[in-house]
Amino acid sequence: MIARKTTAVWRGALLACALAWLGCSAADEAPAGDSTLASCGVPWDGEARRVPVVLVMSDTLRGDRLGAAGGPARTPAYDGFAAEALVFTDAHSAAPWTKPAIASLFTGLYPSQHGVLTHPDLRARPAGAVDASDTPMTDGLAGELTTLAELFQRAGYATAGIVANPWLGPDYGFAQGFDAYDHRFAGNDTPGERITEAALAWLAERDATRPFFLYLHYMDAHGPYPAITEERIEAVRETLEAEASELTPAARRNVARLARDEAGKSLLGRGIPPSPGLAALAYDGGVEQFDRALGDLLRGLDESLGESPVAVVVTSDHGESLFERGRGGHGHSLYPEELGIPLALRLPGVASGRVSCPVSLLDVMATLTRYAGLETPEHDHGRPLLLRQGDPGSGGLAIGEAVIGKPGRRALVTATHRVVHRPDAKAGEARWSVFERGADPGERLDLGEARVPAELRERLLAGVPEWEGASPSAVPMDAETRERLEALGYLGAEP
Repeated sequence: MIARKTTAVWRGALLACALAWLGCSAADEAPAGDSTLASCGVPWDGEARRVPVVLVMSDTLRGDRLGAAGGPARTPAYDGFAAEALVFTDAHSAAPWTKPAIASLFTGLYPSQHGVLTHPDLRARPAGAVDASDTPMTDGLAGELTTLAELFQRAGYATAGIVANPWLGPDYGFAQGFDAYDHRFAGNDTPGERITEAALAWLAERDATRPFFLYLHYMDAHGPYPAITEERIEAVRETLEAEASELTPAARRNVARLARDEAGKSLLGRGIPPSPGLAALAYDGGVEQFDRALGDLLRGLDESLGESPVAVVVTSDHGESLFERGRGGHGHSLYPEELGIPLALRLPGVASGRVSCPVSLLDVMATLTRYAGLETPEHDHGRPLLLRQGDPGSGGLAIGEAVIGKPGRRALVTATHRVVHRPDAKAGEARWSVFERGADPGERLDLGEARVPAELRERLLAGVPEWEGASPSAVPMDAETRERLEALGYLGAEP
């Protein structure tokens, strides 16, 4: 258990933060335009809570599309949850695609540390393979690593995972620490309502005398998306038809594939041209489908647990480019469209509110283990977002890595800047990009290498701490998993 360090002054600070609807942090005190790496987090009384924990992961969910963030998607369930939660409005993933991002979430390690970042299409086949094309390889999470589920399991929690993404199969090491791990939904045709149903069924059958850790991975916001209703098509038809957009032929084909009517037909046959707006409309339908499943889950938790306290976290593994920069999908860049995620935590005993400083998906493990009073492994490089008196805080920064096929690329995000380094840049491509986030919220104006703040350049070149505790395993990919990933657009997809 974590010792209490609460004083009257600290309680007063906590109350002031709650009333002000923001987290107290050094980041709030930094002068305008200051690019230094300020700390951030919220005051906490230091008393560990042994309560059930539900970690909700919505694959490919951009934080800026949610209604609570001012986005266009209709998300009443998430909006209501966020109103009662601690919301970090500037959260970022450690990677722009699922496998390395979830490995980071589960271990507290950056992708370059855990090594689970190689795309199977780019990895060599086993030596001596008769037909190399039939034996693609992919990275698996090393068994020597301690995962978040294992920490809860060791503390006596019942642990269960229900996942709908093929990357998270047990063969790839993601089932470590789970008493029950249900991956039968891992495909491209599983609506979130089925994940919620399976979760509530597990809750009904669990040992009610034990606390539990439940991990749920939804796929609704990942393409292929639900059909766009006739009502919605007609409501935006004029806007979409008038939208001027220069897309590559490949991008036009991708948008046409993503946006379909209730008969399963492409909207291009109805005179609606492919555009970023049409891609966004289709994407928002997936976000809204997830929201309905989330609402059912939250209501089910209330019915199952009654007045018993439960900690709930809602986040995502990465975002999705909607052709804002000419390309769609994810895994290809370190811009906000692909790294920006929601992060909302409803933690009994912790004040609700909004915190605007940059935080990382890595911080979730450190935060939950601190909250529950669990021992944190030495390899955890995340920083707890719950601050005891005298704590330095989370650092006020986020680092993104693991672009598919370009693992040397890295982005550093602070409250004031995003800096991207491409050591492998080809002719005509910038090695450095820098964006002033305050003056350019969309991060569209690259100021160029000469404008990169010196301390951020040094921090980015230093990379992440070297860690050699374990190496990823090389796992053959079976035909069924490959087929499922191809259906999701991961393998052999057009840009």
